[in-house]
Amino acid sequence: MSGSNGYLGATSFANDYGSNGVIHEIHTFGPTSVLDAFFGRNLGDADTGSDLPGVPAGFGNQLIQLGVSPNFESKFQGGQGPFIPGYTASGYVGGAGQTRQDTRYADNWTFGGNFTKILGRHTLKMGANFATNNTLSPIYNENANFTATPTQNPANATGIGDAFASLLLGLPDSANRRNVLVTEHGGWVNGGYFQDEFKVNSRLTVNLGLRWDLTLWPIYGNSPGSDAYVGDLDLAN
Repeated sequence: MSGSNGYLGATSFANDYGSNGVIHEIHTFGPTSVLDAFFGRNLGDADTGSDLPGVPAGFGNQLIQLGVSPNFESKFQGGQGPFIPGYTASGYVGGAGQTRQDTRYADNWTFGGNFTKILGRHTLKMGANFATNNTLSPIYNENANFTATPTQNPANATGIGDAFASLLLGLPDSANRRNVLVTEHGGWVNGGYFQDEFKVNSRLTVNLGLRWDLTLWPIYGNSPGSDAYVGDLDLAN
């Protein structure tokens, strides 16, 4: 779905995608042994942002040629960009420009199985299941805000200065850039069990079993080699 984001002809969008699938196999090893194995995939994805569909292709690069810094408009993680910045001139016009946020609210791989074996009066059951517990969300946007302050007369600011003049001169009052790849990795939800169903006699059956479950909390960070932050932190600059 989409709607206006402030500029004439500009749109905001929100698209949700979901898919899942499973492979299930039941195999009999003779009259007393059965294996039930499975493998599954579940993916849910929310793609949101804003766009300028009426802007010619390559307009972002034209802005760079006109003086907009490529470090502000492009060079996003994964080689994304350039994105057209959002501009706001107080009292005139404002809009979000081009923004992107792709959030995987479900990103799971799961597999496991159950095995049953009959030995005399014992029915032995055992199994395990493993499921990943991770996520991924790149977020890219940048905007600049223009006010009357940069074009005011320092000696007499009252009634002097204009936000649109500040925009035309390229003198922002504030600016923001977000370039993050939010990830969680290494997360698992695992479980295993063993059970013995022992038929003592025709009137009594005893069930003895043990189940073990473990949840490994995912690590918040870019990758296994950089877990301290999710943005484009550069301590040298």
